[in-house]
Amino acid sequence: MQSGGLILKLNQLRSLTTTLEPYLVSFLILYFLGLDLPFPSIFNAATYGIITILIAPHWKRTAYVIAQQPLLILLHVITVMSVLWSVAPEFTADETKAVVRAALFGIYLAVRFSLQDQMYLLARTLAVSLVFSLLVGFALPGYGIHTTGEFAGSWKGVFLFKNLFAYIVTLAAISFVLIGLFGRKYRLLTGFMLGIAVLLLILSRGRTALAVFIISLCLLPVYGVVKQKFRIRVVLITFGILLTGITIALLLGNLEFIVVDLLGKNLEFNGRLPIWQLMLEKASERPWLGYGYSGFWTSDESIYILLNTWAQEAHDEGLRFNAHNGYLELFLQLGWVGLGIYLISFINLMCKTIYLVFRTKSLEIFWVLQLLVAMFIFNFTDSLGILATGAQWSIYISFVSSITMQYKRIKRNDNLKASETNQYPFVPDSSPLIPNH
Repeated sequence: MQSGGLILKLNQLRSLTTTLEPYLVSFLILYFLGLDLPFPSIFNAATYGIITILIAPHWKRTAYVIAQQPLLILLHVITVMSVLWSVAPEFTADETKAVVRAALFGIYLAVRFSLQDQMYLLARTLAVSLVFSLLVGFALPGYGIHTTGEFAGSWKGVFLFKNLFAYIVTLAAISFVLIGLFGRKYRLLTGFMLGIAVLLLILSRGRTALAVFIISLCLLPVYGVVKQKFRIRVVLITFGILLTGITIALLLGNLEFIVVDLLGKNLEFNGRLPIWQLMLEKASERPWLGYGYSGFWTSDESIYILLNTWAQEAHDEGLRFNAHNGYLELFLQLGWVGLGIYLISFINLMCKTIYLVFRTKSLEIFWVLQLLVAMFIFNFTDSLGILATGAQWSIYISFVSSITMQYKRIKRNDNLKASETNQYPFVPDSSPLIPNH
């Protein structure tokens, strides 16, 4: 009787988890993206238990998918082991747990949801956050809008700061455009949400985010090219390469106008360039393995930069500064080894994604390509996603896992077809070697 009662309770718990799963996943995505909530330590502690409950029923497949990612396994092992050489081991030991948590959540998304499901799940989740951001911006401006400092007047919605908010709005807008233009349903709703996204993007004053969104719109014709027949596709791709070359030449020739007049930055990227130079000097002192995960800005190694640049404002307010460049941030933390592993992983992912875009012509694969391009550009001016503790890293891990599994599945099917063709080569129908059925 006791075992029967236990089984019943487990089944009830499994049923409850299945019912609550979409809501729990959406909450985790928003929380990890940087949702501005009271008592963050309580929510942070709760997320470990929630992820454990979500992964538990799928632990075998989760383990299998993890085993297919040797580069990412190596990157996370180095991250955890960096406590051994970190200049701030207490911070490294604490924050590497959150990195592993974000990675596991990304693996879970890939295991539990197809890429199409992930696209619609992220679009719905971000749509809810944008609606609430619009409401609190008008109803509670003290919460939804920066009121002091250099960002005064910039909207941040229900998130922690405006650059993060602009990044999230851009991901949402890209998703809405693709679903609205190429999806088979929800066009009216996604059009409405796209309007809200563009409005919030303008209110956030995120000019880099706006530039990324415009670039994503310019990439839309690529999907149209992909869906054409081979000969037409070759002509269009050739034309696209020529057009890209001309565009790059024009951009380089008008760099000052674009950066200063359009993006509202100076040629030192609002003081970032001098700080980057100082960071590179410090990084060159420990080039191979860096200062340990979360080690540099939490130790005295960064004190000269913090006290002799505009980073001092963040230091005086008790805020942790960052490199404002995801690649340089990773270089500071894990050196050439960590940065090299990540770049190899990213390039490998991009190549597989581009291959699958042309092979499958599916909207969700092109969506992955669009978001990867956006992430790549964003990380030149902000430290928002590479080996981070939030949902940006989870989304990247999910993309790596999903694309890798789909790529292997297609290659395996191709090999099976090739082996069958070799085993039973083509013979004319009139041949007596073909049995009659």
